[in-house]
Formats: sequence, structure tokens, C-alpha cells
Amino acid sequence: MGLSVLGIFHTIIGVVAIVSALISFVRFGKVNLNHMTGKLYFYFTIITSVTALGISKHGGFNAGHFLSLVN
Repeated sequence: MGLSVLGIFHTIIGVVAIVSALISFVRFGKVNLNHMTGKLYFYFTIITSVTALGISKHGGFNAGHFLSLVN
């Protein structure tokens, strides 16, 4: 079972968001949206949440979709 192109994109963007948040947290003690690492985290997390809506294969709106939207 392989990942779709959207799944690969989603995974890469999600990993970049997590790494950006970690770097920001180490440097500033918080995710600082005034710096590039914080901005990357913020925008890439939004992109990750939106792409998650397209990769769910459980049919219909479910808890995963809801969590993606409230993130």
C-alpha cells in the first residue's frame, strides 16, 4: 500500500511544519509568528489540515475531517 501524490505532499508539508515549530520553540521558547520558523509552522499546518481532507478514505464526513477543520 503506497501513498498517493497528495499523501506524499501532505506528509512532507506536515514534517516541515513540525520541524519549524521545534526550531522556533528551541530558539524563542514558543512558536513565534513574528519569525520565519513560526510563519512556516502556521501556514504549513493549515496546508496540512486542508490536504488531510482529501486523503481520508473512510467515506463521508468523519471525526478526522472535523479535527482537521478545528485545528
